[in-house]
Amino acid sequence: MSKPALRGPVHLVGVGGIHMSAIARLLRARGLAVSGCDAVPDEARRVVEPFGVPVLGQHDPAHVAGVQTVIATAAVPPDHPELAAARAAAIPVLTRAQAVAVLVVRKRLVAVAGSHGKTTTTTAVAFLLERAGLRPMYLIGGLPVDLPSHVTAGRGRLAVIEADEYAGAFLEYQPSVAVVTNLDADHLDYFGSVERLEEAFLEFMAHVHPDGVIWSGAGSERLRAMLSATHGGRRPRAPIRWFGLEHDADWQAFDVAWLPRGGMSFALRAAARYAGRFATPLDGLHHLRNLVGALAACSSVGVEPETLAEAVRAFHGVQRRFQRIGEAGGVLVYDDYAHHPAECAATLAAARRRFPGARLLLLFQPHTYSRTAYLREGFRACFSAADQLWVLETYAARETPARGLGARELAAAIERPHAGYLATPEDAVEAVACAARPGDVCITMGAGDVTNVAPRLLERLAADA
Repeated sequence: MSKPALRGPVHLVGVGGIHMSAIARLLRARGLAVSGCDAVPDEARRVVEPFGVPVLGQHDPAHVAGVQTVIATAAVPPDHPELAAARAAAIPVLTRAQAVAVLVVRKRLVAVAGSHGKTTTTTAVAFLLERAGLRPMYLIGGLPVDLPSHVTAGRGRLAVIEADEYAGAFLEYQPSVAVVTNLDADHLDYFGSVERLEEAFLEFMAHVHPDGVIWSGAGSERLRAMLSATHGGRRPRAPIRWFGLEHDADWQAFDVAWLPRGGMSFALRAAARYAGRFATPLDGLHHLRNLVGALAACSSVGVEPETLAEAVRAFHGVQRRFQRIGEAGGVLVYDDYAHHPAECAATLAAARRRFPGARLLLLFQPHTYSRTAYLREGFRACFSAADQLWVLETYAARETPARGLGARELAAAIERPHAGYLATPEDAVEAVACAARPGDVCITMGAGDVTNVAPRLLERLAADA
């Protein structure tokens, strides 16, 4: 598959996003002149200007004058004035994924895909390879706790990237090693059906080099069913190996023990041999699955798991993954990125196991109206481990309410526990703070700006203490 050229100066439309800012930094590391624009220019300047990337303000067709390549985030519509100006001037316009594919074209690529757990697994692979001294290039769609950044140019031929399925982005890549954590109904606003989503994942797997390997999550029933079907004879060319907690997984974590102060210990069987016992500060079986997938991927590029015990013990994951924000008045406050029913249930299960005697108070914010509509049935029961639940007004992104289901309607549809609706973050701080009592665990959850509620809630609890 030929890749488009990437010549400087380069202009990035939507440079403030986590992926686009990473691309800007990688381009600068290669010595190219880079500029950008963003709908929120002040925030974008904070993110990229320290790395020599000027942010020219909000969108303006004049920004593309004199550039050789334009890169646009998926949030930018095709008729965007800067893109129109670039095409009129015969300037190549690349998508985010196309740009990343060019940046890794000479690398031995480890690509992590899946409906859930991509960011944690990608971060784990990057961290473990870094600790092994391999200095990989990496690009992560979240903010790691233990790495200095979500992006680095690295040294040598290894690259690790988070391969997002939205808009078919991961189809631009040709990895040597692929990790597919799981498969679930998601992004149906783009794919239209689960069948088309599965076709995209099969095509991604077909892009893996025949002499590489595909590590598949053994705990994903939908992934197992997809790979066991014939699909008209279409099969990935690379061998498929399984990882997880299941007895038939090629790489299996077993004999899991929960540590008194949080985290887990586990034994690892790797390709029918005992690879030792490990300890991790991460909580939750979903995180353990991700960690086993990361260890398997590292083995495929020559790093044996036995050498990574200390690195596993030092890995704390990604921000906003059951992240402790603080404690005030005897109340613990956590924040989590979960916004799909499967993710919400997994985080709550981890919280319930970590704090078996505590009341769990949950503030959930739906992410877009369309997602809430097609995941409604899953949301009805996924919060059952919580003792008290509020649903904050939807984080709409670029959508209007007409696209689907609103937060008030979702709150009414949830079966258990009873869910209250809250219109504003201010209402949320008031409601949760008034309900909380010493010994409780409060969790803010969602992919939107609900994360800003957690520190405000902590401040209010401290003031009330």
